[in-house]
Amino acid sequence: MEYLPDELFLIIFCYLSKLDIVCTFNNLNHRFQQLTSPYLFNIDFTQKNNINYRTIYSFINEILPSQGHQIRILTLQIGQQQRLFQSHIHQLTNLTCLTLKSDEAYKLNSTDELYQFLANILSLKTLNKLSISKGRKALKAITTFASRNLTHLILLQSRDLSYLNCNSTMPFIKRLSVNLTFETIPKLFQIMTNLKELKLILYIKYCFHYHCRNLKVPETLEKLHLEFKNRSRYLYSPYRIQEIVDLFKNNLKCMTLICGPFPNEYRKYYDELQSFVNSFIRIENFQYHIRTTHQPDIRFSNIKKCFDSYFCFGTFPQSNICDSISSRTTSEFSLWPDRTPEELLTCSKLYITRNRHLPSILLSKFESRNDLRLLNLNEIRFHHNIEDIPSTTLQLLSKLITLSPNLQTLFIMSSCTQKMIQYLKQIFSN
Repeated sequence: MEYLPDELFLIIFCYLSKLDIVCTFNNLNHRFQQLTSPYLFNIDFTQKNNINYRTIYSFINEILPSQGHQIRILTLQIGQQQRLFQSHIHQLTNLTCLTLKSDEAYKLNSTDELYQFLANILSLKTLNKLSISKGRKALKAITTFASRNLTHLILLQSRDLSYLNCNSTMPFIKRLSVNLTFETIPKLFQIMTNLKELKLILYIKYCFHYHCRNLKVPETLEKLHLEFKNRSRYLYSPYRIQEIVDLFKNNLKCMTLICGPFPNEYRKYYDELQSFVNSFIRIENFQYHIRTTHQPDIRFSNIKKCFDSYFCFGTFPQSNICDSISSRTTSEFSLWPDRTPEELLTCSKLYITRNRHLPSILLSKFESRNDLRLLNLNEIRFHHNIEDIPSTTLQLLSKLITLSPNLQTLFIMSSCTQKMIQYLKQIFSN
């Protein structure tokens, strides 16, 4: 083996996972240490490759003590993986980017666990990017413990900042990705006063005129990605959206807008949109992706009819969702009644709940679409024991499985093996 060229080993490594490479060849000799060290630069424990407790334990105890300084980018799941790394954070002496992904099937014993983990990880002076998808106390820990080197923050599933003290400012944050309700935006800008880039998923719950009145946009903000999330067609008037975007038009050089669906009367919105874009003082780049219930004006570019009978149009290439956690091709959803078929098209992991309103709302949307394929869906997990799931939800599950040619994993919880087998027969016989 010593006589084989390095190039051959690099070809072999292409068929192995990073963790298999670094754990198998660890401390073999100087040559293999040199060959395998680049694979430590970016370590992801959340990839769909059945990483087990033994692998993580071996990595923590055999790799971290001597080579932890080589890890620059680390991705963990909140919960068990985060807990295992808790006492080894000091070995990640050169870590620059940490991503914490939520595992909806795992429940933290206490939010204090996550708070303490963040307190320790934020003590690393090298950390400049943090991405976290869940945790009410996450932002509070960041405002308390983050160093000025932390400039890029991705904080999803937060929505509410009411528990934060505006005196706890973070002027060092320059790039932010977050999902919030509109009424919390003024507090956000009071806390992060020097934002240069904001990627925002915005939830509109009610009239926002009062909050618009006193909104002070940071003078440094030049780049905005704005995506609206709302089920109410009334609030999705493009003129309402324009009122919000107008608040930023004196600052922005780059703007991306994702919104809709708009009702029928706004399908001829072309002239208004062009006038709206021209009203920006400093704009250099404007991209948009809009959905409408009817055929839009033919002057719009890239018009497509969606499978749910809506139309979409916009600039090319189509804008992507703002964060690195819930991208349009790797999103993870719980199956709630308000989920749209379009969202499931981009879902890679789906969590099944025992919500009794699911079947009547969702099943009809899929039964008539035999041509539909959920190509990104590769894993389905049950939140609860399968015997607690309504039978009509199992019918929906059977339909989803039929529509998912790339499904690889079906994770089922049950208190009785015999009942689980019966339910599986029911699912796959439909």
